[in-house]
Amino acid sequence: MLPSKEMLAAVYASLAEALVGSDCVEAYKNGLYKLCLPSDAQSRKVIEKIDVQQHVLASTFRNQLVDATSAASACRIPIPYIHSITPLVQLERFT
Repeated sequence: MLPSKEMLAAVYASLAEALVGSDCVEAYKNGLYKLCLPSDAQSRKVIEKIDVQQHVLASTFRNQLVDATSAASACRIPIPYIHSITPLVQLERFT
């Protein structure tokens, strides 16, 4: 079961705002928890171990998740893309 596009957009929007605050790592973890089923203990263990600096987290989130198409078009090195059930970017931007 995948979250709806609307749900993902709402989570991403709230995360983008929270990632500029002083408690950004906890905000990021809480956003990820919202995407997991309550019974998904394995994912929750992985999320709990996340420890990253704010500037890395905020930049990565903004440039790769929120605006993936722009990130793909700005890429100047070959990168692999594993196609998932929900495409994140327009693949023609890589050519």
